[in-house]
Amino acid sequence: MKKILSVLCCMLLASAMAFSQKINFTEEEYSLIEKAFEQSDNGEEQKAIETYAELLNKYPESGFLMYETAYCYYKLGKYKDAHEFLEKAEKCEDVTADMFAVDGNSLDNMGLSEFAVEKYKEGLRLFPDSGHLHVELGNVYTMKKDYQEALKWYLEGIEHEPNYTSNYYRASVLLFSSSNPVLGLEYAEVHNLLSPSSARSEELSKYIAIVYKKHFAMGDNASVSDIAEKIKENLSAEDYNQQQYHVAGIRSFHVRVIEAGHWEAYNQWLMRGSDPEAFSEWVEQNEEAFDSFADWYNDNLFNPGTE
Repeated sequence: MKKILSVLCCMLLASAMAFSQKINFTEEEYSLIEKAFEQSDNGEEQKAIETYAELLNKYPESGFLMYETAYCYYKLGKYKDAHEFLEKAEKCEDVTADMFAVDGNSLDNMGLSEFAVEKYKEGLRLFPDSGHLHVELGNVYTMKKDYQEALKWYLEGIEHEPNYTSNYYRASVLLFSSSNPVLGLEYAEVHNLLSPSSARSEELSKYIAIVYKKHFAMGDNASVSDIAEKIKENLSAEDYNQQQYHVAGIRSFHVRVIEAGHWEAYNQWLMRGSDPEAFSEWVEQNEEAFDSFADWYNDNLFNPGTE
């Protein structure tokens, strides 16, 4: 069975490369940075902090090195130390939105949620299109059970950075728990298109099927094939197209999938988490159809920023 690719892979790699080009590290220094990354990934954050300290002695104004050091402290639960490093990093030339996000999280974990909110908003004044900062603000209000305010920040995050997946996930979860869960369907679907291999994608694929069954009053035993046909019938329905929330491009993407002849395979994949055994069986019996869909999709990645 072929795999569905993510439009984010190339974007994340390009972002990392662009960031590294702002810093004139030597090849030996890059090796030290890689060593610190590996130490942190292996749960050796204290060793990573010591490795970064070697580099900070030479580059005391590097926000990048301060951020990576702070993130190690954050992983260790030393939020005050993380905050102190990030306060310095935020004044550096190579400041990023992530610095304000982790700083806000540190403050929140110290029990200073109001200061955390101000920190996220401070970051947004510099980086108004940061999906990361929007989702962190939404999360604060979710924890406060102010769900309308939380949803506002998630939706603004989607508008400002449409390829940042976490806002879709958070918005869909809130809406699935609301009095009108159908409003969360498109956000869940777009999340899964942008991040097809994540654990969150598996989780949402299950709930997509559940919400569709309830929305169409189909009963628990309805198959994914039945749901797919019902969605197709309702794509042009007036009440369906007048929903309050829509993700730009998802309707035209549905039309493209149908025209390409992959509607059944697409929905089997989209709702695979509702019955993993049934999905595996369907793929085994329709391997050629699924591989054809995978090839088509990998050449026609959904991108909400350009649809």
